[in-house]
Amino acid sequence: MRFSYNFVAAAIAVLGLASPGRAAAADALTDKMDIFNYTIGTWTCTAKVPAMESRPAQTVQVTATFEVVPGNAVHEHVAGPDYAGDVYIGYGKEGSVYWTASADNSGEHGAATSTDGKTFAGTRSFGPVTMNGRTEFTKVSAADFKIHEVVSGQTRQIVLDSECRR
Repeated sequence: MRFSYNFVAAAIAVLGLASPGRAAAADALTDKMDIFNYTIGTWTCTAKVPAMESRPAQTVQVTATFEVVPGNAVHEHVAGPDYAGDVYIGYGKEGSVYWTASADNSGEHGAATSTDGKTFAGTRSFGPVTMNGRTEFTKVSAADFKIHEVVSGQTRQIVLDSECRR
């Protein structure tokens, strides 16, 4: 179960890339990171988690809180009934790429990059298993967005769909 939570957390982390600012001026991100100003604050996210291992498919609700941190970056904390995870989001000027780095309370960790800030590709690792992931974000409104993620590897494919609202 924790495996699917972290994918949701990582996907939620990059939710606002396609939308310009809502942050207060003192907390505003600048340059290429200004597209994340939309994310600053707290969101309630509902994820449809597919059946995995011996667990049935289910719907999970988490809270995602985004804040501006030093270095013109974003820190996101995701919390659910039995989950806690953190994600950092930034932009590397040298490589002209957005990046994320994440870890959770089960030891799962990952990283992803994007050249456009809308579609991210990367890896997720937990124990000896590493899988590839591709995440796409769709803004529905200023207070609603959707995430579609496909994770593959180890002869498996997992599809996760989430919706977040203020």
